[in-house]
Amino acid sequence: MVPTLALAVEDFIPVLLTLLALVWLSRMIFRMDRRSGYIAVLGLIFVVLGGLLKATSKLVWVISGEPVAWMEDSLFLLMAPG
Repeated sequence: MVPTLALAVEDFIPVLLTLLALVWLSRMIFRMDRRSGYIAVLGLIFVVLGGLLKATSKLVWVISGEPVAWMEDSLFLLMAPG
């Protein structure tokens, strides 16, 4: 089942909300301990990048009609270390 354009665009909302929450958490951790803050920022990058790639893959799927497997699978690959 090919997702609709509205669904593909809507998939970016949880990624943006997660980004806001993780920025807030990483800033709080960075204030407590600088080295741990760097690790928190690295985790933020992995998690948000995975979510963005997954949401972008659905958008590409809607536009082109073909799914991009490596983008879809990157969510779990990047979220695990993040």
